[in-house]
Amino acid sequence: NVNFALKMAKLEHDLGIRATYFFMWRSPFYNLSSRYSQDCVEEIIDLGHEIALHYDLGYDIQKGYSRSFSIKEINKQAGWMEELFNNKVASVSFH
Repeated sequence: NVNFALKMAKLEHDLGIRATYFFMWRSPFYNLSSRYSQDCVEEIIDLGHEIALHYDLGYDIQKGYSRSFSIKEINKQAGWMEELFNNKVASVSFH
């Protein structure tokens, strides 16, 4: 849940820690583009933390998608995050 990430981001900020928070477009637990999630992620950024893409590569493998398809999707999803949050996405982790 994005709310838990925000709570952790506030705690880390208070301790002087800067962290990277990875968010997934296909999460079963949150809708990254919902008003609530967007507000939480924007607050995480405002606290000085980095946001990054948590890409569901397992879904691509399950569907039999090619490597080139996955690379295009990674770039597309990172671009969506950059547009939505007006913030550079420099890191990707894989699920």
